[in-house]
Amino acid sequence: MKGQSAGASARTHHAVGALMMGTLLCLATGCTSAVDGSGRVDAVAAGQYRADQSSSAARSSQAATSEAEYSLCATVSTSAVSMLRTYNAFVAALNSKQDYADLGGVDRRAVDEFARGSGAITDALTGEVSDGVRAPAQAFVDRTAALSRAVGTRTRAPLNAASTAWIRARDAILDSCGPYAASSSSATPAVPASPSGSPGG
Repeated sequence: MKGQSAGASARTHHAVGALMMGTLLCLATGCTSAVDGSGRVDAVAAGQYRADQSSSAARSSQAATSEAEYSLCATVSTSAVSMLRTYNAFVAALNSKQDYADLGGVDRRAVDEFARGSGAITDALTGEVSDGVRAPAQAFVDRTAALSRAVGTRTRAPLNAASTAWIRARDAILDSCGPYAASSSSATPAVPASPSGSPGG
């Protein structure tokens, strides 16, 4: 029995030793398992991936433009109403008093509102706004500055032309805003009353 036990033990040690040698050999030579398939790129799948990425980027850019233009047009609509209301109050006071000195600061309030409104519009003119909306918005800002100067100089002669140009520029940007401004443009007052009478100073 001892002989058989010793023989079995020797065979076990031999098998373990062979296994360890095999393991060491695999580690040394980098044993690998075969993998079916090839390393070629699927041209159709790659093309579809690129198309999907391009489409996703285009949608993202379009969404950013729409959001920026919606914000700009909302600002234009709100600011135009406030500026026009203040300007009409100035025109009414000037027609009634016939003298800038008697306006009680209504002219200054109009100038301040022009500055506030055009500043808000300028801030909303971000890089995402398309040229088709940017150009008329900038023109409206420019016409606002011209009307503000006409009020601020306290002379009547430039007011009619400046106010007419301002209204045209306002209408142009609202038209460019399209559906963004559809709900608010209908609430925008009409062309303001022009100052009448002789210059009051």
